[in-house]
Amino acid sequence: MTPKPYAETVTQLATALARLKHLEQAIRREQDEPAEHALAVALVDIAESARRLADEQIPAMSDASAERLAELLHEAREELRHICYHVADSPYLRTVLPPDG
Repeated sequence: MTPKPYAETVTQLATALARLKHLEQAIRREQDEPAEHALAVALVDIAESARRLADEQIPAMSDASAERLAELLHEAREELRHICYHVADSPYLRTVLPPDG
């Protein structure tokens, strides 16, 4: 199955999230961006980072040269940093973090 374009995926997910009125308070943000759109962007970005880790970076590590392995580890760390950013930035998602963050 061909993945949908990023913008289409975000728009469809934001539309679906907008129907969950009980989450409105939990995902409210200080910015002008609608809360459901911000959460959709975070979820789609997290999914894309996880896909790159699982489908590209980790499989390539097993037979990589030492130099390439170091590059792949750096790329994997950056994907994880990106995931952590979205979790910490989202009022709804940050509730999964330990209290000391």
